[in-house]
Amino acid sequence: MNVQVEVGVSPSGVLLSVKQNDGRLHQLVAVELTNHEALEIANLIKKRVAENQQTANPSELN
Repeated sequence: MNVQVEVGVSPSGVLLSVKQNDGRLHQLVAVELTNHEALEIANLIKKRVAENQQTANPSELN
């Protein structure tokens, strides 16, 4: 499975797109966010990654 994340600009702030392909199956999710929402998501991701790295068996699935 191949996953790509792109961040671009939008009239309200940021456009976040996640593209995934698995063979012939392709999926695209695009979300328009305010700058504040984008920063909240970034902080949540950072927090989760830090917590995951502190566990005995960090998993890419967490």
